[in-house]
Amino acid sequence: MKRTFPLLAAGLFLFGTAATTNIFAAPNRASSHPVEATGCLQPGPYAQEYVMQSPDGTTWGIYESKDLLLNNYVGKTVTVAGNPANRSSKDDGASHHMRAMDIVVESQGCQK
Repeated sequence: MKRTFPLLAAGLFLFGTAATTNIFAAPNRASSHPVEATGCLQPGPYAQEYVMQSPDGTTWGIYESKDLLLNNYVGKTVTVAGNPANRSSKDDGASHHMRAMDIVVESQGCQK
C-alpha cells in the first residue's frame, strides 16, 4: 500500500497537467494563412512600422517582428513574408497589413 500511493499521486498529477495544457494551448490559427508581398520598402508613420507598395498597386503596412531589422532594407525592393495583421492605421494609408517574419532582398534599389 505504501508504494501504490506515490504512484497514484504521480498519475493524478500527470493527468491534471495534461488536461491543463489543453486549456492553455495557443488557439488554432488555421484561418490566418501566411502572406507574401514584393515591393519597395519605405519608412512608415511610427517606429518599427513600414509601408510597401507592390507593383500591382497594393499598399502594405509592414510591422516589424522582434528579431527582424527592417530598417536595414528601407529603399530596397524586397519580398516580405509574414502573418496578416488586423491593424488598420489610417496614418499609413495601407490597404493590407502584416507582421513580417522573413525578408528577401530582390534588388538594392526601388524602381519608380
